[in-house]
Amino acid sequence: MREQKIVTAAKAAKKEGVRYIASIVKTHRATTYCHVVSCDDVIRAGKWIPAPFNCCGKWLGRMGVSTKKINWSCTLYRQTVLAMIK
Repeated sequence: MREQKIVTAAKAAKKEGVRYIASIVKTHRATTYCHVVSCDDVIRAGKWIPAPFNCCGKWLGRMGVSTKKINWSCTLYRQTVLAMIK
């Protein structure tokens, strides 16, 4: 079976020193929220791990962390990581 692009991209990103991959899950007012997954977890799973979905409480939707709380020195957006293998 052929390896998924995100797994190939995660391996390439890891060689470049990237430890985490972020994917935007939502934007609320002026804040953007991302789902952050380690390159090792993507490689181990063999696929992209989707963000958990909240179906209880005051709001519905994908859960993520504010971009202000992400360490961008070792994190890239998923689109950027995928562009590394082209």
